[in-house]
Amino acid sequence: MLCLQVLSTGVGIPITLCLVYCIVGRKAGINIDMIGAPGHFVCQAWDDPDDGTDAYFVDVFGGGSLL
Repeated sequence: MLCLQVLSTGVGIPITLCLVYCIVGRKAGINIDMIGAPGHFVCQAWDDPDDGTDAYFVDVFGGGSLL
């Protein structure tokens, strides 16, 4: 229910926003993990998750910007 509220309002705490990114990404076939960085919570995705290279970090609380 909380994820639906985040989607409808477009606002939420970072961990909930990361959860929404993970759920939508996995439904689209993209492996996304939630990463608890010091003082921040981000998502991580890969171009090729099998070799672990080209990782992208997404700041979901900062408008979805790539880090």
